[in-house]
Amino acid sequence: AYFTVLFPVFLLIIIFFKAVTLEGAGEGVSYYLTPDMSHLTKANTWSAAASQILFSLSPAMGTAIAMSSYHEKSYDKLLQDNLIIICCNSAFSMFGGFAVFSIVGYLAEQRGLPVEEVASAGTGLAFDVFAEVLTLFPGGSSPFFSVCFFFMLLLLGLDSAFAFVETLQTYVIDFIQHKRPDLEITPKMHVMIVTGFGRCFFLIGIV
Repeated sequence: AYFTVLFPVFLLIIIFFKAVTLEGAGEGVSYYLTPDMSHLTKANTWSAAASQILFSLSPAMGTAIAMSSYHEKSYDKLLQDNLIIICCNSAFSMFGGFAVFSIVGYLAEQRGLPVEEVASAGTGLAFDVFAEVLTLFPGGSSPFFSVCFFFMLLLLGLDSAFAFVETLQTYVIDFIQHKRPDLEITPKMHVMIVTGFGRCFFLIGIV
C-alpha cells in the first residue's frame, strides 16, 4: 500500500521539476494562479469541483468510516486524521496543477497560441500534457519514464479498487458478525469474500 500510494507522488515530483524548466512554463503557472472569478457564477464550475471531491475523497461512500473502524475503540484522533487526509488531497491536487500548467505554458509557447486556448482542451488535458513532457526527458530516459507514467495510472486504479473492495468487505464482515456474533472471522473467510467480489466485478465489467 505504501508503494502504490507513494510512487505516483514521487513520479509527479520528478515531472514537476522537469516541467518548470521548460520554456513558457512561467506563463502557464501565471495563468493557473490568476483566477477568473466570472466562472464562479457558472453551474458547470461547481459541478466540476463537486465531481473532483466526490471522486478523490469519496464522501458518503463509507470508505473513511470502513477504514477507521479498524482502529481501537479508544482511538481519539479520527478528526485529526480526516483533516490531514482532506488537506493532503487538496494540496496534492494543487501541486499537480503546477506541473500541468507549466507544460501547458510550454505547449502554448511552442504552438504560438494563448495559454487559455491550450488550457481549454477539457478533462483529458492532464494526460495530453504529461504525454508531451515525457518525450522531453534527456539521455534516452523517455521510454523509462513513459513506462513509469502508465504504471502509475495502473497503481492509481488499483488504489481506488482496493479502497472500494475493502469497504464492501468491511460491510459484509460487520453484517456477518452482527448476525452471528459467535462466528470467528478467519483469514480464509476474508480471502473468500474478496475473491467473490473480484469475480462479481469482473463479470459486471464484461457485461
